[in-house]
This record gives sequence, C-alpha cells and structure tokens, in this order.
Amino acid sequence: MATKGLSEEELLGIGGFGRVYKGKLRISKTEIAVKRISHDSKQGMREFVSEIVSTGQLSHRNLVQLLGYCRPKGELFLVYEFMSNGSLDKFIYDET
Repeated sequence: MATKGLSEEELLGIGGFGRVYKGKLRISKTEIAVKRISHDSKQGMREFVSEIVSTGQLSHRNLVQLLGYCRPKGELFLVYEFMSNGSLDKFIYDET
C-alpha cells in the first residue's frame, strides 16, 4: 500500500539486485524507500540477509537508516528512510 502497489510512477531506480520504490507509511506519513529484491538475483536470500545484517548495524548521519524488512508470499523487501535529494551516484556521475 505504501508504494501504491509498486507502481511504476513510484519507481526511484533499478540497482544490481532489485528495484527501489518511493512510498509513504499510512499512519505516520513517513516517506520511505522500498527495495524489492529481484527474483533474477543469483544470490537472492544471501544478499537479503547480508544487507539486513550490515545496514542494520550501521548508524551515521550521512547514511539512510534501514527501518525494516518483510517477506510476504516469498517476496523480499527492505524498507529504508527516504533520502529526498537522490542517490550519491547521481551527484558523482551525472554529467548534466
């Protein structure tokens, strides 16, 4: 529900092992970024667990915080705070 059913209009980007969607939590109205781990990913569950463990232990003012994860019906989702200014690679590699 937060991402309007993983709507293409909420798609923020596509990474190495999934798509990232913008969403908003219904009750708190908190903006979030939801990473849907791709079924095409060769490591899938290993990457999912590794990202939970590594980002769950990190805390820094310049890093987005992992808020949670879920596994509905065999799908894998990671939920992060939303960073409104976009990704760092946009500022490093964007030539416009």
